[in-house]
Amino acid sequence: MTAKRKTALPVQAGTLGNTVSKNQANHTTPPLTPQASWHTCGNSAADQRERLLAAIHERGSISTFESRRDLDIMHPSARIMELKKRGEPIQTVRVPEVSPAGKVHNVARYYLASEAGKVGL
Repeated sequence: MTAKRKTALPVQAGTLGNTVSKNQANHTTPPLTPQASWHTCGNSAADQRERLLAAIHERGSISTFESRRDLDIMHPSARIMELKKRGEPIQTVRVPEVSPAGKVHNVARYYLASEAGKVGL
């Protein structure tokens, strides 16, 4: 049995990364525009925690995909764990959500404990 190798293609100028697989090259997504509320913020873990907590307060809840797309937080579960250790009353619920690639995934949606009761969680 032989393994197939992914062929890397060069990325267009101005995009992140150095290479992209053939499958990724065929899939195009619209560029994301940074939200005015966070684009000047830093990317330290502390800054990410504050952005994430502010978004949960503002929106009522936020999912893993929304955190990555809207807040530029690539590992929101780590920031949530740190917020919980700090004493923030955050509840996690698993929900189906469609990814940017169009696939359904079971992802985390984070609520403040006080808001989770209002939506019947």
